Amino acid sequence: MTTFPLPTIQRIAVIGAGPAGLVAAKQLLQEQAFESVTIFERNSAVGGTWIYSPKSNAPPPLPSDNAIKVDPPFQADRPPPPFERLHSAMHSSLHTNLPKNVMQYRDFDFEANTPVFPSHTHVLAYLQRFAQTFDLAQHIRLDTHVVGASYQARQWTLTLRTADNALYTETFDALVVATGHYSIPYIPSFPNLQALGRHGVTWSHSREYRQPEAFKDKTVLVVGSGSSGLDIVREGSRVAKRVFHCVRSDNRQSVQEHAQDRGNVQRVGLVDRILDNGHIQFVDGQAVQVDHVVFATGFLFSYPFLGKDEPGLVHHGESVRDLYQFLFHRHNPTLAFMAVPIRIVPLPLSQVQATVIARVWNPQQTHVHLPDWATMTRWYEQHPTDTHASLVFDTDVEFNYVDRLACWAAGYDFDDAPQQHAWRQLARTDPLTWPLSDNWKENRRNALALRKQHLGY
Repeated sequence: MTTFPLPTIQRIAVIGAGPAGLVAAKQLLQEQAFESVTIFERNSAVGGTWIYSPKSNAPPPLPSDNAIKVDPPFQADRPPPPFERLHSAMHSSLHTNLPKNVMQYRDFDFEANTPVFPSHTHVLAYLQRFAQTFDLAQHIRLDTHVVGASYQARQWTLTLRTADNALYTETFDALVVATGHYSIPYIPSFPNLQALGRHGVTWSHSREYRQPEAFKDKTVLVVGSGSSGLDIVREGSRVAKRVFHCVRSDNRQSVQEHAQDRGNVQRVGLVDRILDNGHIQFVDGQAVQVDHVVFATGFLFSYPFLGKDEPGLVHHGESVRDLYQFLFHRHNPTLAFMAVPIRIVPLPLSQVQATVIARVWNPQQTHVHLPDWATMTRWYEQHPTDTHASLVFDTDVEFNYVDRLACWAAGYDFDDAPQQHAWRQLARTDPLTWPLSDNWKENRRNALALRKQHLGY
């Protein structure tokens, strides 16, 4: 097989010290093949999106449907933005949607006394213990925001801003982007959307939801039926006067949760427009008056530090383009993106991605390779990632993808039947590269029923 001619990689930068960034660093360091691995994190602690804060962020513009406009790319000829922290989209009572034995990394268990469905506090403690166990602190620069990243002369130059607003640059051979995709709110455009702020109607995005008390005795419209929207409807209906829930389409989770709706919850159709009097009109012609609107409408992909390269990569923010195996940038595989797929189990998937990255970039490895550009391009043409839907995995797609990467990391070709068979027959000595177990798959498929059993919803 013809392979991609990677440059020799010795110095690696990882952006983000959340679950993906931590495990990327751990797997890279365990190769014992690189001169340095450095994680840059703009928060003052590790944990990423699992760091709860009661504080909220500045609201996005209305609408917020174009990442390039909402989160402008870095421009080398203009002063970088000042240092700014971002508070995560984490509410105070959040528990995982997945049991701990499914959610955890493949080689690092939650502590035995952790609840089956951990709270955000348990998950953060788990990630901190992971960082401590693998001695990652010495490789992490906290309070450091990557504001720019450019590739020239086979090197990545990072422009870095510290919490005291000092600015400096540093060079690396390869770059892992592990910033997640729960930072920049997506709020779709509706006719007359700007009328929302009139007549006493307030609004927010689910990123800023912390506790339901903000909705006490109010009439609230929640737009969106993902996990956050369902949590807000369930919790908000305990204290709100009335909750309207705008649902585009049902899924197993929404069906399970709506079966337990309180009497003050009413499902409504899609929003059609905002009327001049501030009322919300739906596509069926019904109009309602509300006190507050919550947009639980998801997030945009945004990598503003990539500057002039970002518009082609994320377009408006609905997807991430040009990724081979949803992982390596096919035009420059010294750039890798962690945990881009949606509706996956992020920690174990990130770990097998990180194992592939580490072994492909390891100049001493002889059996784990990246195919040539033509092969990567053929794969991408068959699996384009130019729409949001192209990144949404169902469980079978997720199982296949994780096993494919594990097989690759073990040095076998998943698409070659004899090689895949040989890989499946290997002694299970390396939890990072063996196939997903039937028990793990069963618990993954049954997570909703298990959550109902343990959490009651």
